[in-house]
Amino acid sequence: MTPTPTHPKSGIRLRTRVILGFVLLTMLFSSLTLTVVFLNFRSQLRDSLRQRLISIVSLAALQQDGDAFQSVQSEQDPAYISTWSRNTAILESDPDLVFVYTMRYDEQGLYFVVDAGDPNSDLFSNYGVRYESPGQGLLENYKTISEPFSEPDFYQDEYGFFLSAYAPIVDSQGQVVGIIGADMAAGEIIAGENQLLLITLGLFSALLPVIILAGWLMGRNLASPIETITSTASRITEGELNYRPVVRSSIPEITSLTESFFAMADQQGNLIESLEERVTARTSELSRANEQVLQKVSQLQTISEVARSISITQNIDQLLQSITQTISQRFNFYHVGVFLLDPAGEYAVLRAANSPGGRKMLERSHQLKVGEVGIVGYSAGSGKPRIALDVGQDAVFFNNPDLPETSSEMALPLLVQEKVIGVLDLQSTEKSAFKEDEFDAYRTLADQVAIAIENARLLGETRRALLETESAYGDFVRMGWQRVAQEGHSFGVRHANRKTRPLSEFLDYEEIERASREGDTVAGDELTGSVAIPLTIRNEVIGVLDIRFPENRALGKEEIRSLQRVVDRAALALENARLLEDAQGRAARERTVSEITTKIRSHNEPQAMLDTALKELRNVLGTASVQVLPLPQPGQQESSPEETRTPSSQVE
Repeated sequence: MTPTPTHPKSGIRLRTRVILGFVLLTMLFSSLTLTVVFLNFRSQLRDSLRQRLISIVSLAALQQDGDAFQSVQSEQDPAYISTWSRNTAILESDPDLVFVYTMRYDEQGLYFVVDAGDPNSDLFSNYGVRYESPGQGLLENYKTISEPFSEPDFYQDEYGFFLSAYAPIVDSQGQVVGIIGADMAAGEIIAGENQLLLITLGLFSALLPVIILAGWLMGRNLASPIETITSTASRITEGELNYRPVVRSSIPEITSLTESFFAMADQQGNLIESLEERVTARTSELSRANEQVLQKVSQLQTISEVARSISITQNIDQLLQSITQTISQRFNFYHVGVFLLDPAGEYAVLRAANSPGGRKMLERSHQLKVGEVGIVGYSAGSGKPRIALDVGQDAVFFNNPDLPETSSEMALPLLVQEKVIGVLDLQSTEKSAFKEDEFDAYRTLADQVAIAIENARLLGETRRALLETESAYGDFVRMGWQRVAQEGHSFGVRHANRKTRPLSEFLDYEEIERASREGDTVAGDELTGSVAIPLTIRNEVIGVLDIRFPENRALGKEEIRSLQRVVDRAALALENARLLEDAQGRAARERTVSEITTKIRSHNEPQAMLDTALKELRNVLGTASVQVLPLPQPGQQESSPEETRTPSSQVE
């Protein structure tokens, strides 16, 4: 087998990648290190400034006279002038301070009391000026201040960009009466931080050439041997199996890699020689496996076709016969039989078979004891399949003279919801006709057969129940309308000449008699000009609508269909009206019974209860008398009945 030549893909070389990777990682590490150092130094610087400011305001707060400060109400107060002098001295004592000031607060917020510095300056705050934009720390703490604190970071207000600290001013009673604050300009601090940043960037720029040089040296020492090995691999792949260049490297891992690679190249020749033999053998195995797969697919397709074929039949007897014929034809079996369990579950009864011997067995009502006789009996009793690859050596096999050519047999239980309903018996004239790897396919076939049988059984039961329901409802409809006819003493209604009157007798028309008897519409010819349409409810004729035209004309098909639709709706409306009338009648009777029961229960004496019952029954039934006849006791003569006679009443 000739190796397929391969060529290295174009792209960035390994040496370049190593150099770039080393340089980028070193630069990243250096920049992160310098950044961390810069941020730590800046954080320490700002922390020291905040502590310094806190110390300044703490000392300044101790120098304040809280009682005098509390009495300041204007710039002309002596306490104002002394406080201004003191705070101005504090401001001038430290060149980094920009403002020193004292404040009080009321319901409207903070306002300046005594500011330090030049009163003529534009930044000087006179007494009573509101502090419109205090820092976040002061804004949150000025009402509860009890000890010195500083703003967490720089903030900006209408006076500039500052870092500030504050301390409480207390009176002789220890009560907080004001706040003293000191500000440092942030510009000078940020300028120092920027200078530190420039120094850091300069240091990074000085290290960059060193980083690049170190990366180039490392890339060369590491990538050169690997590039040589890569080139060697390409040449070996192209067919130069004996090519062995000299690879020099001081790295032990690369030396070990080179030795392993060359050892692998030595084994490649042997591998190529044996590869074709292995491919040939594997191809043969795949061909055999493919044949087995195709055979299983063919079996599954056949099972699917059998399932579709038997699912068409809905009659249970025809279905069972179709199952045996179809399976025998598709799988070329000598005998196929379907056994179903009897209602008691004691015997497996043969219900269908395809072979001549099977038909003889059907004629004599062949059955096998469940769990005792033959492979079929075993499968029916255990719910498990059984295969006899050689019936002559299988102790469970039942020797049947009607099937003398059987050499192998398989019995598959027919299961519905884990319950055995029968057995599918497959017999072949060949020994070992049923293979183990085909077992799942045959079990699937048995499951399909069981489902088809159960569906056919359920369909038959459903149809019988439906017929019984329709018959019962038809009797109910027929009896209901017979009762309506008897109670109404009318044979129908006739409408003619814009007048409607009840019929006292049946109309003796041939069309009406045929429509009532046949249940179909009967149309007359041009001479009669009539049509009789039956009023039908659930296939029960409850009446006939007879229409006659004075012009003696025959009706068209569309006219008759329109009349039939109207009559169908009329029949449904009449049935609904009858059902409503029956329901109302039952409700009235129930109401009457309830009223009589209530009246009877209103008495406690038996005789009064009996009198009330007799009276109410007489009124309801409209009779002249109601009698109570006591039953004679054993051994006694019958006494004359006690009779209650009351005048009859008319109920309308």
